[in-house]
Amino acid sequence: MATAVRTPRERIAAVLRSRFALRIHTSVLLLWTFSAGLLTTKAMLLLGVQSMFFRYTVALAVAYAAFLVGVRIWLWYVGAHEVRADPRFGGTRKADGKSNGSLDLPDLSSGGGSPAEVFRGGGGSSGGGGATSSFDAGGAPQPNLMIMDTPPVTGGGGIGSGGGGGGDGGTLSKLGDIGGIGDLGGDDGCLIAFAIMIVVGLIALAIGGAFFVISMGPEVLIDAAFSAMLSGGLIRSGARVSDPDWIGSVIKGTWKPFAIVLAMIWIFTGTAAVLTPKAHTFGEVMQIVWPLLLEAL
Repeated sequence: MATAVRTPRERIAAVLRSRFALRIHTSVLLLWTFSAGLLTTKAMLLLGVQSMFFRYTVALAVAYAAFLVGVRIWLWYVGAHEVRADPRFGGTRKADGKSNGSLDLPDLSSGGGSPAEVFRGGGGSSGGGGATSSFDAGGAPQPNLMIMDTPPVTGGGGIGSGGGGGGDGGTLSKLGDIGGIGDLGGDDGCLIAFAIMIVVGLIALAIGGAFFVISMGPEVLIDAAFSAMLSGGLIRSGARVSDPDWIGSVIKGTWKPFAIVLAMIWIFTGTAAVLTPKAHTFGEVMQIVWPLLLEAL
């Protein structure tokens, strides 16, 4: 029985999955992305930028740029890049424009080259985990740029202390100085709904992060590697003109998840500005809405 001829992308995917733990690599990329956003919003807060809407929007943009940088570093790590005439890599430029160095890749258009010969450089394998590797230390990091900033705001007897009386003596009035919510007239229904929205959003982000690590992320990396090799002339293909470079392939595969996160950030910060105008961090918002949600439950 004749075996089906695999395309260059399928052969590259097989090599990457056999030599590298792509899910772990994706998890590291998400952690790197989240850390970049977190450091950005903390730095802006230290500089006096109190608007959560502005801080978190900028932080997400910085995080996305950091994600692209991380993918570029990953391409160097696995060897799916064009080695330029740089003594650090020991490579020299051939007359035909191709590189000749320790990370040079064979031509896959004719099906030649065993998987072991395709990716020779970039830091070695990850223990043979492949795409089916499982996590040793918990689930996937969550690409959530809203869990950020500053220690809790404290005052008086604490948020959880005191009685639960109604009117001016209830939980809402005790939190009024922190959140600036006294104008709601003691009706905490909006805040409870806001708390539920936050919980649902965090759950959605957790599920989305897990889906990205398990299913979507490895394919994004494979597409980036294939596009990098294609644009670098390491693969001959008739579709080369119409295929995007690695940045284009990554943006094409990831802009929707980042757009969803951006929409969630705008909804959260816009609602927080109305219901808790004196809260400038996610932690301060949660100090206001979480006790109310627990009371309602």
